[in-house]
Amino acid sequence: MLPPLAFLCKENGALLPLLLLTMELVLFRLGGTAHTKHLLATYFGLVGIALLVLAAYAGRDFTLGERLLTQPRMRTLYMGQVLLPRPDWMGFYYGGVDVYTSHLRFSLIALA
Repeated sequence: MLPPLAFLCKENGALLPLLLLTMELVLFRLGGTAHTKHLLATYFGLVGIALLVLAAYAGRDFTLGERLLTQPRMRTLYMGQVLLPRPDWMGFYYGGVDVYTSHLRFSLIALA
């Protein structure tokens, strides 16, 4: 139940099933009772289906590079909201944020 919530909160949550599968294969070697094996097969089967359904996630309007360039600005915004909470700065939707498309633009805005 928690991995889908983790995925919805942060894309790193999508790695959780892969990490769990790796731990299961390396540490536990698919040991356990028949019930445990059935639960594991069900869980990883549902994860596989979810990954197929979420393949549409790749249709975002920005690339990974643009996200990585924009992320420092967003983290600064979030830290500002934590350290100096002002109601007019806090919103639930940040759709109007400029997406950085190059290192040059990121550098020039960071210097300003």
